Amino acid sequence: MRVMLVFLTFFLSFNFFFVESFQEEIWITASSKMDDIVFDGKWTTTVEWKPTSLDNISGQPIYIRSAHMEDYVYIMIDYTNDRSIEKMSDRSIICFDTLNDKTSKPNKDDYCFQATLGSSNAITMQGGTDVAVTGHFKKISNHKDLIAIGNVSDENDRHQRQIPHPSYEFRIPTDVIGRSDNYGFLVYVYDGNNNSVITWPANVELNERKNIPSPSQWGDLISPDKSLPEFHILFLILASSLFMLILSTKMRIFKILRFN
Repeated sequence: MRVMLVFLTFFLSFNFFFVESFQEEIWITASSKMDDIVFDGKWTTTVEWKPTSLDNISGQPIYIRSAHMEDYVYIMIDYTNDRSIEKMSDRSIICFDTLNDKTSKPNKDDYCFQATLGSSNAITMQGGTDVAVTGHFKKISNHKDLIAIGNVSDENDRHQRQIPHPSYEFRIPTDVIGRSDNYGFLVYVYDGNNNSVITWPANVELNERKNIPSPSQWGDLISPDKSLPEFHILFLILASSLFMLILSTKMRIFKILRFN
């Protein structure tokens, strides 16, 4: 009975830890198919972004596709509920906290990349400035291999084929953001028609200017250096080993107390 009680307590604690820890994480997958991507800002075919991880913003019809291959991180943002097409106004920004130190103010290790609807002109921003009006970010030169483009969806869109809406494609060089198994990560989507912003993680605090929020509010992107099954299996092995260790210790203590 005591053994069952120990198991139940550990199981409930583990589940609580697991849910709390992973609710603001995106697990990015390794994919060998990213060379097949045609960077036009939309689904060029119905299977183009299929070999990627799929996440969405809680309660919002925004889909986040992610993968990594060799020297790049690939992200697609599909905003299926934005029915008003505001070219050169609608935009999506993705941000990486390369040290994932969750600082209250952006530092030089924090980078953001902007794709604008109807444009292939990418914008790179770096933290570490003292200018509060820009959210402590400044525009810097783009890496030569950076791609960030926005376009209007068509019948090939995998999530909403009937109604045209904005979508955005990114190819981020690891020369800029480095290689890490855990980036701080933010998705920021701006709707120019109603001057509104949706973010992942959801419900972050924005100021009146709708600047990019503090890295302390960003989630995590795990992990571009390894495939998710490898990381997941390792995590389960460690968790199982910990459970067996705790159970074994409890049983030894129980036997000692019983015979004393």
